[in-house]
Amino acid sequence: MFDVTVLTEMTAKIAGLDEHLYADDDLLAGVKAIETAVQSLRAAQGALLGELDARGTTDVVSGHRTANWLAHETGIAPAAAKARVRLAVALRLDLPETDRAVRDGRLCTDRAKVMANAINDRIATEFREMEASLIAESAHMTFAEWAQRVALVAALLDQDGPEPSDDLNNNRFRLRGGRDGTKVAGVLVGDTATTTRTALEQTADELWRRFRDDCERTNGEIAVPSRDTLMALAFAELCRRGLMVNTSGGAVTKPQGRSNPGDQRGGPRPRLHRRQTVDPRISDRARV
Repeated sequence: MFDVTVLTEMTAKIAGLDEHLYADDDLLAGVKAIETAVQSLRAAQGALLGELDARGTTDVVSGHRTANWLAHETGIAPAAAKARVRLAVALRLDLPETDRAVRDGRLCTDRAKVMANAINDRIATEFREMEASLIAESAHMTFAEWAQRVALVAALLDQDGPEPSDDLNNNRFRLRGGRDGTKVAGVLVGDTATTTRTALEQTADELWRRFRDDCERTNGEIAVPSRDTLMALAFAELCRRGLMVNTSGGAVTKPQGRSNPGDQRGGPRPRLHRRQTVDPRISDRARV
């Protein structure tokens, strides 16, 4: 076993650094290096959790199942603990190539979850035959593109149809509110969820590039909104575009009345808010 004391002391030392003392390049490199280390630690923890669960150790020593023991001992949310144990068990039992890729640093845990969520008993054998190729494709695709690819492969392999949770009637969508604002709530499942998320992510990236260009053009006078704001604007933009075409794909005649002239790139632009900060999580082609 590794030296637990050395591990905790080293990570505590890193956590205690003074970030204000470092140049931009050092901060960027540090974030990437720490993420690599975190992924390695997650892989190691997952391996230990999988072994503990297989042995039933926590039931014996504490009377708790593995996930409950993890939440109790570490203070993390029970849902997070269950997700970690569920992934550890899936990698151990169902996805050997994915497990190896996570340990080798070729696949992050978020992408491993995509694989774990895609496989089921009906397609396990066929899915494992494509496991290595899907992992290889991951290196050249964004998270959203690759997750959609994995979901498509799983759907094509599943000849018995989708899981019951993917039933059409499980889709729900509600709009509430009035002139002061509209609250959006709902749940989308199956292909509807995949298509909607992909469309929103791609449109949000498009809007981010537009705001980025405006920010650079105005020397920061126009700021880039947060990712949450961009996703909201993307939802509104897709609705606007939907109103511009009819069911046959042709252009809809514009109604008379007040108009928003938009910009040279077509269509009304989202309102540009000033005195906002650029969200560092946003990237043009972000990978996980």
